[in-house]
Amino acid sequence: MARSRRIQDILQFALFCGIVFFVNILANAFYTHLDLTEEKRFTLTKPTRELLKSLDDRVYVQVLLEGDFPAGFKRLQTATREMLDDFRGVSGYIDYAFSDPNQGSVEEINERRKALAEDGIVPVNLRVAEQGETSQKIIYPVAIFSFGERRIPVKLLENESPSLSPDQVINNSVSLLEYKFANAVKKLRTPTKPIILFTRGHGELEPLQTADLERGLRQFYETDRITLDSVTQLKPDECALLIVAKPRFNFPEKDKFKIDQVSSQGCGPQTLTGRMRQ
Repeated sequence: MARSRRIQDILQFALFCGIVFFVNILANAFYTHLDLTEEKRFTLTKPTRELLKSLDDRVYVQVLLEGDFPAGFKRLQTATREMLDDFRGVSGYIDYAFSDPNQGSVEEINERRKALAEDGIVPVNLRVAEQGETSQKIIYPVAIFSFGERRIPVKLLENESPSLSPDQVINNSVSLLEYKFANAVKKLRTPTKPIILFTRGHGELEPLQTADLERGLRQFYETDRITLDSVTQLKPDECALLIVAKPRFNFPEKDKFKIDQVSSQGCGPQTLTGRMRQ
């Protein structure tokens, strides 16, 4: 009788372990969570789900928000991870990883910061209070979405305002994560961006002087520079817009002719705070 009871206990324990193991497999294969809030604020919207279901290739997300942070930034970090988990739960084509740009040698960190700055990614100076002392910490609350060779940086932290408390800024930042991430995925999947060309060779503004403008344009356009002497003709598929940024020297007749051709093809030249000299 005791032997039979012991066998029954072993079988029940084995069955329980099997059920737990099976449920764990299902949980990993079909990640989701129940949203019990009345306004469903933790549920992806229908357009976002449809966008994710339409993916047919890998979108990789590098989140530069790894490390130890105060409670507010920790909440933003956690919310970012959960949002990406939600995205991945809808589409298996979403991959992500968290990294700390401040790890490594001084040379590696400086090189990394330089590369990020060239992509228009600037850090935030975070004031950290520890043991009664205040220190500054440079962090990058940014997620970089990549699709093939295309990259779109997404700011995770909304701009701070004197009228908002730090908690309100974090709340606003968390509430906009779905919109920002879905918008980045949508932009990555659009056809190749139109190209905007800046002329050079006539004393135009240097790249450093137009950096802010180009940074804003790169959300929707590719930007590059061109020496008109190097081409015989500009075609519409090679140039959506030609920008002549504050030239200081005269344009030769052959360059004027090429600009006229561009204008007649619909790629109208624009001047910035200056005029082409006759």
